[in-house]
Amino acid sequence: MKTFDYFTDACFICDASNLFYLSGYENADAVFLLEKNSVPSYYTDARYFEEIKGKAFDFCVNDIKDLFPYLQSKRFSSISVEKNLPLDKYLELKKLGIEEFRFIDEEISALRKIKSSSEISAMEKAQSITDRTFGKILNEIREGITERQLASALEGTLFAEGAEALAFSSIVAFGENTAKPHAHRTDIKLEKGMAVTMDFGAKFGGYCSDMTRTVFFGKPSDKIRYVYESVLSAQNLALQNIKVGMSGRECDELARGYFREKKLDKYFIHSLGHGIGIDCHENPSFSPKCEEIITIGNVLSVEPGLYFEGEFGIRIEDVIYFDENGTKNLTKSPKNMIII
Repeated sequence: MKTFDYFTDACFICDASNLFYLSGYENADAVFLLEKNSVPSYYTDARYFEEIKGKAFDFCVNDIKDLFPYLQSKRFSSISVEKNLPLDKYLELKKLGIEEFRFIDEEISALRKIKSSSEISAMEKAQSITDRTFGKILNEIREGITERQLASALEGTLFAEGAEALAFSSIVAFGENTAKPHAHRTDIKLEKGMAVTMDFGAKFGGYCSDMTRTVFFGKPSDKIRYVYESVLSAQNLALQNIKVGMSGRECDELARGYFREKKLDKYFIHSLGHGIGIDCHENPSFSPKCEEIITIGNVLSVEPGLYFEGEFGIRIEDVIYFDENGTKNLTKSPKNMIII
């Protein structure tokens, strides 16, 4: 099991993603208890015991109903917890007389942001599923289909291609709705001349993919063509120049500076990208506020976008991995302008 320093009597982990990272077993109804000089203890509901039986874990499994009685017997004075610790568990811990609570998020994040070869392999498989889905979903784009219907077809295709789960709730937007980076799907029907933005991803082996493509139903206007080429150029500039040793802010500035030169920067209303792994949004990030240095093992999205309120928006997103040879683009789907 992966280890880290927690500097307190014990460490209490219950975030679902951290539990998966530390145990390799997907289960949101559990608590990891770490104590110095002791075998880690995994507390879960007895309903999981049958599935867990026979798995080769390097921790002991206990019934979660025994967790707080055990803690009471230990009389800990300090404990490390996550910032998203549920209130009910916090109150239970307080009742035990624990006086010091220390956040452990940075220590776990430092581990999770450096991806191993097995983690990268899972993400490559997740992205391959996403790429195949994109190739097939283009055949579903037709006049009169709604955002909701296309999203349903898209997510169904992800599962048909081998996804174990969705990385997140897919974004499918038409026309004016593409100007909303996180648009909620509606019953608007696709008409000629509309842009179609699809932001989606698969989970495989517990790890996420993430990809955005904007395509066009019917001939786009000259303005749309210009904006599309600008977004693609900004992404290509970033992909060609981002490297280990740069800060997240410096990476973001590659695309943002390009848009500034073209007087388009006010339409770039989000950061250039975010870390990806077990969760679709992890550390580090490519953002104007991120001074964290990019290192080997990081995996991040590169997704410049421009949004014109009431008109349209364009976003193109790939996922890159940093290794000893530079960067590797995990995304294989085409980025040339696609007109259907």
